[in-house]
Amino acid sequence: MSYASDNRYGRSGVNKNWYKQYTGGGYSTPSGTAGKTYDFSPSHPSNRNYTNKGGYKSPGHPSNRNYTAAGKSQSRVAKAGLPKGGDPKNTPEEQPQIIGGAANSEKDWRVRLSLPPAATGFYRDGGLMAPLQQTDGLIWPVTPTIILQHSAAYTPQEPVHNNYPYYAYNNSRVDAMSIIGNFPVQNSKDGEYWLAALHFLRSVSKMFYGPGEAQGNPPQVLRLNGYGQHIFKDVPVIVEQVTVELRESVDYVAVSGSSGAINEAKAKDEGRGGGGNYAAPSSGGPIEMTRVPTDSVFTVLVQPVYSRKSIKDNFSLKDFASGALANKGYI
Repeated sequence: MSYASDNRYGRSGVNKNWYKQYTGGGYSTPSGTAGKTYDFSPSHPSNRNYTNKGGYKSPGHPSNRNYTAAGKSQSRVAKAGLPKGGDPKNTPEEQPQIIGGAANSEKDWRVRLSLPPAATGFYRDGGLMAPLQQTDGLIWPVTPTIILQHSAAYTPQEPVHNNYPYYAYNNSRVDAMSIIGNFPVQNSKDGEYWLAALHFLRSVSKMFYGPGEAQGNPPQVLRLNGYGQHIFKDVPVIVEQVTVELRESVDYVAVSGSSGAINEAKAKDEGRGGGGNYAAPSSGGPIEMTRVPTDSVFTVLVQPVYSRKSIKDNFSLKDFASGALANKGYI
């Protein structure tokens, strides 16, 4: 087969020096149906504009990928959500929040300590605990560690001249549970929630002392929810111990309480004629700043409690074993 008769390399009868028509660049089809040459012209639509130094010739070219050191750096910064130049002024107004979502949604399986539906006071009256209203209680923003323990008590009967004691059943119980979780803070809104959570735990571990309808009552019984219906569903608990770790190796965020938490600190309680209404400070001075850590650990020891009437009217081992009592707080 000769070059002169092979149409793959041009029209029949072309010069054997056809390869000289290569110019080194893109591909074009001039007039004629069979003749083919290569064209290095940048204006040709199929020319990719590769320069001798590598990369694309024109930044405005539609297929230019703009692979530069600065471009890669800006891309990583953009994907990380960091402000341009590290300047907080360049941060979008809507920052991602750690705390959020509908706390009462059936799909919300986060660990939450809240008031019973009929209870009043605490975060439902606003004040310093007002940020907890959004989640109807205290929610750990990071999945905590929960240590759950069940035990059955037996009394040993030890007759003389016997190798093995006999055990008489005494009772069963659900032991106190430890809830241990990190509490990160990224902005002032998270800081207000952290402050409200701390004050809530401080308050529910105290009895109702002082004037008021509940005067003399023991500390408030709470509801523990988390992980769905068959783990913790409206479990009645009391707070026995609260431990908060304030670390020395983390930053602290300034919280002004601009949402009204600090401005409502001076309150007239119900027993002193205030009717539960809060009065703002009248000093008119600057709002004091509170510093909260960007990362801390909240450890709460809670004890499940059940009333005699509830156990008598609702509990049976058959129903408990079948899972029918899971949504009534029995664990």
